[in-house]
Amino acid sequence: HDNMDFYNFRLGLSYEFDNGIIVDSNSAYLDFQRRVNFDNSITPIPSSAQHRGEIFDLVSQEFRFLSPRGGRIEWEAGAFYQQEDLDLGNPGDPRYMTATIGASLRFPMRHQHAWQDTTWMSAFAGVTLNFLDNKASLDVGARYTDIEKTSLIQGLGSTWIFDINPDAIVSPPGTSNTGAAVVDAVGDGRAWGRNHNTNRLHSVTMGTDIIDCATGHPQCGTYGAGFWTHRWGVRVVPDAWDTMSPVAMGPSLNWIREPNNNTEFKQTYNDNNLDPQVTLRYRPSENHSLYAKWARAFKGGGADISTAEGPDDPESFSLEPEYAENFELGSKGSLLDGAASYNINVFSMIIKNMQVSTVVPEQVGGGQQFSRSANGGKERTEGVEIDGRLQVNDYLRVDFSGALMDGKMLSFLGPGCTTVEFQHADTGPCVSVA
Repeated sequence: HDNMDFYNFRLGLSYEFDNGIIVDSNSAYLDFQRRVNFDNSITPIPSSAQHRGEIFDLVSQEFRFLSPRGGRIEWEAGAFYQQEDLDLGNPGDPRYMTATIGASLRFPMRHQHAWQDTTWMSAFAGVTLNFLDNKASLDVGARYTDIEKTSLIQGLGSTWIFDINPDAIVSPPGTSNTGAAVVDAVGDGRAWGRNHNTNRLHSVTMGTDIIDCATGHPQCGTYGAGFWTHRWGVRVVPDAWDTMSPVAMGPSLNWIREPNNNTEFKQTYNDNNLDPQVTLRYRPSENHSLYAKWARAFKGGGADISTAEGPDDPESFSLEPEYAENFELGSKGSLLDGAASYNINVFSMIIKNMQVSTVVPEQVGGGQQFSRSANGGKERTEGVEIDGRLQVNDYLRVDFSGALMDGKMLSFLGPGCTTVEFQHADTGPCVSVA
């Protein structure tokens, strides 16, 4: 079940003064709401009921002033403001709550709530100098942008309570994730469970991965000696526990998955940047124009609140801004008395600190891959683009376009595991099997 409500409004106003100066105003409002229900078990029997909610609101306002066109000097200036509110899962409204109820040994229930408030403010200006009898022009402009974001992720989760000590039961013979034979013994401080993807045995440690409720751990609730549970991030459940083993469901706790037991991840991000651009144009005739352009731009950072798992630590919660520099040469014009037109450009763009979506292993507990936005490194993209139009006769027009592009990552920071590497990883980083 997927239900979406979307409203988008825009109001544009323009006024020209007696001296030819024009002022434009653009106001916008957007409201988006979504509710999703689905089963994530990928089995014929529903066993992982999930509910996702999203609410997004946006308000923006822009004022732009333009000088009269056609003079030796032309200019424009303006200011822009935008306020965004994103809410992924509203615990106060069941319709938009983000929750999972799973019929698995790993966890019976979890809730997650994330939100991000963003304020954009920018001022921009540009000047055009026309010379050589208006055959040439030079554009110089810049935009100053200030971004402030406040992001938060918090969640509730519970684990099953068992009355079976997994260290008192020997696991069946098998091989470990490294290929070595498993030697299990009663009371050796370890228990073993199978990875569902590789069918190999992984060890979990008593006292850290496996919690003895006699210690009074908050995950156990009112259960004490004689009962056990596993730490929230542990993906491998001991063979001693099966679907008939749980005796109760533990209490819902704030981020019991996070090793420091933080109740939430919250971050305030603020950044500002000045993005200049310069364009030189030359018109050898009325029907043709050549140009060269250089520009810089940036994409604000903040935090990745979209992940279903949440960050392992505050450092992985943060997302740094990326910066782009672009060089472009091009030509535009018309042929055959206006029956044909063309547009061709050659460009090269370098993006530093590029924001990418990457698959990473869960470092707390291991055993799963998930997608997360991260800063990947430096990328270069070069290419040629062309498009045009040919009016063959009064009844037939031919449009054409094409591009030849080449992209390369010049550097890549913190790549995720490959599938083979991840299958051989336990709770730490990728394990090379080359």
